[in-house]
Amino acid sequence: MCTLPVHRSRLLEAGSPCRGPPRRVLVMRRHNSTAQWQQLPTDVLCIILGQLSLESRVAATSVCESWRAAALRPGLWPAVEFATHRDGSRRSELRRLLSLAAWAARHAGATRCLAISARLPADAQPTGLKAVSAVALAACNALCELSVTANRGFWPGEWLPRLPLLRSLRLCSKEGGLSLHGELRSLAQLTRLVLEAKHAVQLSDNVRLPPSILSVELSCIRDTLPLQLSQLSGLRSLAVRRGLVSEGVLLTEYECLAHLTALTSLALEQQEEEAWLPPPELLSLTRLRHLSIAGNDCSRWPLHGSDEAFSGMLARMPGLTSLDISCCGLEELPQALLHTAAPADSDSSNSGSVASSELAGEQQEADSSGGALAPPALLAGLEAAAAVAAGAAGIGGAGQGPAKRGPRLLRLLAHGNQLEASAMNGGPEPELLWFPSCVRQLSLDWHVLVQLPLMRLPPRCRQLALIGRDGAMRGMLSALASLPALLPDLRQLLLEPAALDALSEHRCEGPAGPAGPAALSCVGNCTWQMVGGRWRPARLPGQPRPAPAQQDVLQQLQAAKVQVEELLCPEQLAAVLDRLGGQAAGAGGRQG
Repeated sequence: MCTLPVHRSRLLEAGSPCRGPPRRVLVMRRHNSTAQWQQLPTDVLCIILGQLSLESRVAATSVCESWRAAALRPGLWPAVEFATHRDGSRRSELRRLLSLAAWAARHAGATRCLAISARLPADAQPTGLKAVSAVALAACNALCELSVTANRGFWPGEWLPRLPLLRSLRLCSKEGGLSLHGELRSLAQLTRLVLEAKHAVQLSDNVRLPPSILSVELSCIRDTLPLQLSQLSGLRSLAVRRGLVSEGVLLTEYECLAHLTALTSLALEQQEEEAWLPPPELLSLTRLRHLSIAGNDCSRWPLHGSDEAFSGMLARMPGLTSLDISCCGLEELPQALLHTAAPADSDSSNSGSVASSELAGEQQEADSSGGALAPPALLAGLEAAAAVAAGAAGIGGAGQGPAKRGPRLLRLLAHGNQLEASAMNGGPEPELLWFPSCVRQLSLDWHVLVQLPLMRLPPRCRQLALIGRDGAMRGMLSALASLPALLPDLRQLLLEPAALDALSEHRCEGPAGPAGPAALSCVGNCTWQMVGGRWRPARLPGQPRPAPAQQDVLQQLQAAKVQVEELLCPEQLAAVLDRLGGQAAGAGGRQG
């Protein structure tokens, strides 16, 4: 890209005696010289340099004075991402880190976001971390977000408190542990803390966390949730993505949850216990709006009475709007979810509330013989939660007040469970499989569609995700055609690639077989088909007339204004539903 100087235009008068008065013609002449890059405007240079990589921008500072002035503008270095090569030698990788530190000492004063990923051997780890700290300190006057990823376990030194403007901190160890210690209260603007490690995340006893932290994410803990988190009385969001249990330890301890009463979002996912039980500290978290226990083994809850205990915990969360119980092995939904207040203008919701009350009256007392395996403190908490569940379900005596209403969920992720309609009281007639009537976003397994006549889906559901890759998926495609009638507000249907492939194969074969209707031709009142290179009538005399071709499943869904989308990664289902919910809210706002 270059600019060429243009000479002053000349106005020539041209005319012809045969064509009237002369005309004024504008002629432009260009200078025939080579491109002069130094004459590019600074703004244009900044746009060009902003599209280059970090190394190219650094090299551009050595071209000339005009390029150096443009490349060192603060607007070009708001975010810096640096990663060492995986196949590099120890000397080359360390040299790259030291070069980055030398550059940051001169030009990183305006960097706001810094992400460094270093892959170094054990003997070069201290020197590499020292270079990382030098880069972070060089940008301390403007640094707001910092992300450091190392291949081995490490612990940040005393340089973290020297970043006063830091708002987001992420530390990751891919092959080892991670330990955080020291006085961190000087980080008065820190609001988000992410600690990820392969083995375990540890917070030392002398660590002092700033009270300004609102969100904490821990990728791995061992045996107990760090008690140091109880210092964060104003914590709003806590996510524990994975938990390890040492040999001889039965259950993970969550004592600090009792002090985090301001939590509105909690995720306790993939806790590697033989039988995960809901911690009794959940009784004190009455402000929760989002709760996730995905990936935990909850199949033994009926043995310990934990199903009623968890239902009682949910009954004490009236503001809960999102619940993720995917891949938990549950056989039935918590009864507290079926006691939501039904809208007066929805007959189906009213019937769902009445039926759920009938189901609640048929609850049986939990078997307490299996509870001896749990600690006495946990049993006491579970008994208290079960009492709350009994009061919420209306199981108590006549002297108790009216039954409490459970949370009004807007999102329920229930795939990966064993939900099914069982026989009612051992009789021949099965009971119905109910879902909360107020749910707008729902996820289920493919095999649940077999029980579609016995299911009562939420009538106001707008997004439905069907998860599964089993071979019986092909025989369940016909059930998709009835979904728009059961869910009149359904707008998006999320399917995995295997399900979409089955739909495409079913659509290609069509009702007329693999040849499809394209090989048919109608002449007069008779239908002819190509057989052996000759046209022959498709129906011989005396044979019944074939049924007319019907629309396939995709056409029926499109006719009902249901959009079918592909779900590539079920682990990202929550993010996809957030996007779809935001789009629906934006469309509703524009219509309003």
